Amino acid sequence: MTDYNIPDELDPPDTTAQPAIKYRNPLVEMMRSYHQPVQIEIDPAWNLTELQKDTALQPPCWVIRKGRVRYYYPEDAEPTPEQIADGTALTPKQRRLIHIARARGRQQAAWKARLAAEEHNRLHSQALAAAEKAGRHIVIQLGKQRGSFMEGAKEIRSFRVCSGKRSTPTPKGHFHVMEKHKDHRSNLYNNAAMPFFMRLTVDGVGLHQGPVRSWPASHGCIRLRYDDARYLFEQCEVGTPVFVID
Repeated sequence: MTDYNIPDELDPPDTTAQPAIKYRNPLVEMMRSYHQPVQIEIDPAWNLTELQKDTALQPPCWVIRKGRVRYYYPEDAEPTPEQIADGTALTPKQRRLIHIARARGRQQAAWKARLAAEEHNRLHSQALAAAEKAGRHIVIQLGKQRGSFMEGAKEIRSFRVCSGKRSTPTPKGHFHVMEKHKDHRSNLYNNAAMPFFMRLTVDGVGLHQGPVRSWPASHGCIRLRYDDARYLFEQCEVGTPVFVID
């Protein structure tokens, strides 16, 4: 019989290994936080009675609408006759003030989540870049007005680009595709069409199909010819790394 030399005691599992550092999408973190339940503190200026405070502090109910959980708070519903009779109903003014406070709390939570994600990506930028260059990524060379779709060190596709002009330059650095929208339109520049849009920054810079000149001419986005924009849109996923360099 074969002797496999099985040890009496197996080595314990390695619990010191650190989990892989992953990119955090600021836009996703922002929206996820914005749609989470928000707790508020009662403001004395609202003049709530103790019974009304109990109503205002009730936990929200929720429904799933279009695949997303939506929360409904006490101030979102009209008071019932029973609430009016027992003194727990909120007045229209109180409901409006609480609604404003709740909206402000959602905005603050979303902003904090975005900043936390951006800080995480900044602190781990070198580790993220080193790991992501081994897979699929995009490199934009502003000086040459060219881009490359890469698989590790291998170039899969080369293409021309048109980046931001001097007054509205394209930001340089390490980015990721935050979201994709095939029929996107600008909310800053006269509802301009931006087909095959892939967002790189929260404030609207991205890659999209558009006129490709021989010189930087955009408002900050990276324009691509139709075939290149369509190809990248189909090949890239949300989270694909994009390196914009000189």
